[in-house]
Amino acid sequence: MSDTGRPFGPFELFEVIADSPLGAVRRARRAANGKTAELFQLDSQLAGDAGYVKRFLHQAQAAAKLSHPNLVLVMGCGEVGGQYYIATETTDGGTAGDLLQSAGPLPEAKAVEIVRDCARALQAAWDAAQLTHGGIGVEAIRLPRDGSVKLAGLALARPDESSRVGDTRALGDALFQMLLNEPPPDRGIPDLADRRADIGPFVGEVIEKMRAQPAWNYASYGQLIEDLDAVLAQRQPPHTQVKLSLGAASVPVATETAAPTTPAHVKPRRQTASRWSRFLIRLAGLLIFAATVWQTWQYLNRAQMMPLPPPPAAPPAPIVLVPAEPPPPPPASVPLTLESVAEQAERGRAAAKQLGAARLQPAFGGQFSVLDDGQMKWSYTFRGGGELRDFSEGAHRLQNGALLLLRARAEFKWPLTGDITMLVEGRLAELDVNGPLPALAVAWHRGADCERGFGFTRPAAELWEIVGGKRVVLASAPLELKAGATLRYFITQRGRECVVKVRDGPMLMGTFSQPAEGALQLVSDGGVSSYSVLEVAGTVSAGRLLRIAP
Repeated sequence: MSDTGRPFGPFELFEVIADSPLGAVRRARRAANGKTAELFQLDSQLAGDAGYVKRFLHQAQAAAKLSHPNLVLVMGCGEVGGQYYIATETTDGGTAGDLLQSAGPLPEAKAVEIVRDCARALQAAWDAAQLTHGGIGVEAIRLPRDGSVKLAGLALARPDESSRVGDTRALGDALFQMLLNEPPPDRGIPDLADRRADIGPFVGEVIEKMRAQPAWNYASYGQLIEDLDAVLAQRQPPHTQVKLSLGAASVPVATETAAPTTPAHVKPRRQTASRWSRFLIRLAGLLIFAATVWQTWQYLNRAQMMPLPPPPAAPPAPIVLVPAEPPPPPPASVPLTLESVAEQAERGRAAAKQLGAARLQPAFGGQFSVLDDGQMKWSYTFRGGGELRDFSEGAHRLQNGALLLLRARAEFKWPLTGDITMLVEGRLAELDVNGPLPALAVAWHRGADCERGFGFTRPAAELWEIVGGKRVVLASAPLELKAGATLRYFITQRGRECVVKVRDGPMLMGTFSQPAEGALQLVSDGGVSSYSVLEVAGTVSAGRLLRIAP
């Protein structure tokens, strides 16, 4: 850079360092203090659009109020001689695009960390003023020499052409490009594990969700950041679960399962999580279809073998002459109210929508939310050290970020009705070899004489039901439970049908004697269990919601 530059308001302008359809970027320096900057000058044709200029300046002024370690700082904006500009801080080092050209594809952890930091920047901009970027790419990701990550160009977004989902998709494209050093295809993505042996099974799932349509995309940047953190920790991302259709039931299933055992004489072949998940979905659907056909065939056979007797002849009805009466008046229209909805589950969902998560949060504790389909969800991570108001008194305490159960049960106070879905994660701290009941388990029941549950004995995983004091194992699969082992499983029950999926383990299906309604319990009768995550999605009666809302 030369010692002097062309005056431009409070700046001195030097050579062009970048160009785009929106305008040129020049090196600049503040005349007053000599601080360097990058100055963007809006294209003269766009500057003639008064409506666009108004939105442009509004976006720039909002961006100038942001201060985040992962955002390039906007120093100011304005107009000089009919030219509109935005000035930003300069960063040493290059861009992610420069790094790809010089070093090739990035290590998975490095690429994921870069994208996570960009997602944090986008979250800060969205939370502060609903600002979007609209131009994310590897060239917009700055990598200063201090090892930080900064997202540039936020203030240059076209307000009428950018969106949060669009930014998430573009960030997914950038992550794909950083991993393979090539742009992603228009639809879908190839199996990254087949392209690079050092890529884990989870990052592809996150990219697929980032590039999905709005209905399947991430609902917030917070969810995306959680999944990227999980990828870095080599854990199943919690928000990339798929729905497994089981007739009337559906269960969220982790898209990674354990690879099938391969004989020693067969060359092992890596099975990706997405392929195995699709196989399980097809298999479950085929089993349900076959069971439905079999039951229908049995019913038809019984109907043919046992013909109905002819109905008895009815005596002719006597003819009675009565005077004509005027038709009854039509019933008065009754306005639709919350209590007039017939289905209890629908009343509960409507009440939750009406009350809102913010009002229910203090009563339920944990993290309470109302899902898009009207179901209610409670999420617990047991990270705090405070009182667990949602659980009854018992032999449990919070320790090291987990709910520790000392050979006891902790009961969830709010009863569940309708469809129930649970995600449980924890580990077995101690194992009682002679324990009669499973450990690290959940149980839910209706009344004192009925209970159903899922948990682990020492040699197996079991789905069971207790009716009238008699315990019946509905499904069982070998799974050795060891002290210290971390387990994660999903349970979904709709009506009487129940499906359980254990991560890196089996899938169990069973049919209970009656639909499940009642209290939820965490069970550790067979040892000391350490529960770290509990998520419950279901419904609660409208009357109870209205009573407990603060």
